[in-house]
Amino acid sequence: MLTEKLNSKEKQALVRQTEMRKSEVDSWQKLPIRAKKLETAVRSAKLKKPSQIYDLLSRAPADEMLFLLYHSPVRLIHDRIKNYLQKYIPLSQEITDAEVEAAGAAPGTPKFQKLKEEMISARLDGRTKKPPPPPVEPVVMTAAMRGRGVR
Repeated sequence: MLTEKLNSKEKQALVRQTEMRKSEVDSWQKLPIRAKKLETAVRSAKLKKPSQIYDLLSRAPADEMLFLLYHSPVRLIHDRIKNYLQKYIPLSQEITDAEVEAAGAAPGTPKFQKLKEEMISARLDGRTKKPPPPPVEPVVMTAAMRGRGVR
């Protein structure tokens, strides 16, 4: 975004002045091409469930998502990326390792990772509910608690 309005001479001068490595320059210059591939995938009609969008965007580089948010005129892409960032990531973080262990998988194993992914997908798709908070014991208010003295 910072270099969009620069001409080719200015871009070359920027590369020289900042001493960018070839890999950094390639990554910067090929970003529109990589983002176009992601745009096609995000726009796909096959993505119907939140878990499918989460799986796709969790593997996508952040720079490509940011580029799409800035450049894409397609509202569907904006909505899906925003939902991923604002809804799906927080929902996925509600699944703790302790819950996965309680479901019967040992940490650090492929089975554990697969079970965690399944639990996240189920939560995103609404097949499981968030566990209810523990019940709160009612407090009986006494005269002293109300700020009144006993007469």
